[in-house]
Amino acid sequence: MDDNKFCVVCGANLPPGSSFCPSCGSNVDGSPNSLHANQPRTSRSLGYIPTLVVLYGALAVVFGLLTAATLGTWESIWDQICDSDGLYMGYTLEKMTSACLWLGIAMVVSGACALVSYWFLRNLTNFNMALGFCVLASVTPFIYLASGELDLSPLIPMIIGLIVSYMIYKKKSAFLS
Repeated sequence: MDDNKFCVVCGANLPPGSSFCPSCGSNVDGSPNSLHANQPRTSRSLGYIPTLVVLYGALAVVFGLLTAATLGTWESIWDQICDSDGLYMGYTLEKMTSACLWLGIAMVVSGACALVSYWFLRNLTNFNMALGFCVLASVTPFIYLASGELDLSPLIPMIIGLIVSYMIYKKKSAFLS
C-alpha cells in the first residue's frame, strides 16, 4: 500500500489506507482498478449529455450577464419606447428594471449550476452531484418569479433541463462513484 495522499490520475484526495481512488476508480499507483478495467469504455460514456449541459451553462451565464447589463439602458430610452401612459408592453420602468434584474440573476445561477454539473459529468464522478446540480439548473430560472412576474418562460428551460436530468439518471452506471 502506497502512502499517497492524492490520486496520481485525477488528483483527488485519497482516504488513509485506500487501495483505489474513490473519485476515478484507479488504483493508488495509477493503474486501472480491476472493478472497472473489464468494463468497456463505451458503456461508461455519457454521449452528448455533457455537451448539452456545458452549452446550456455557458449560454445561460452569458444571457444572464447581458440581461443584467441592460439595467442602465432602460431609463435612457424609456421616453422613446413607452406609450402615453408611461408603459412599455404594460410595464412601468421600475417593473421592467426589476424583471430584468431577476431574470439576469436567475440565468447566471442556473448557468453556474449547469457548469458545476458538467464538471462531474466530464469526470464521470459523483453521480448524485451531477444529477443534483442539473436539476438545480433546471429549476433556478424560477427565481425570476421573485420579480412578481407571472411569466411562464422559465418553463421551457425547466422542461429541457429535467429531460437532460432524466438522461443523466438513466446513465447512472457510467459513473465511477
